[in-house]
Amino acid sequence: MNMSAIIVGFLTGIVSSALIAAIFYCLSGRDLAKEASDLRKLNLLLIRALHNAGVIEATFDDKGKPRGLVISTSALSH
Repeated sequence: MNMSAIIVGFLTGIVSSALIAAIFYCLSGRDLAKEASDLRKLNLLLIRALHNAGVIEATFDDKGKPRGLVISTSALSH
């Protein structure tokens, strides 16, 4: 086996490994962005539900996003 075949094989391995890694990197980035978006929606839904139930006091901006939260606590002793 001559030196040029070794170099070509080495470079082919590097390029194919980098290409596969880049593909999986892009796919995982898209999945992460979708999961973060879903969690933001779920968090907003939870804040609205707690606000409507009277557990917390929330203020919302014009777009419906929460701006501030007030959580008050109380306890009774028997």
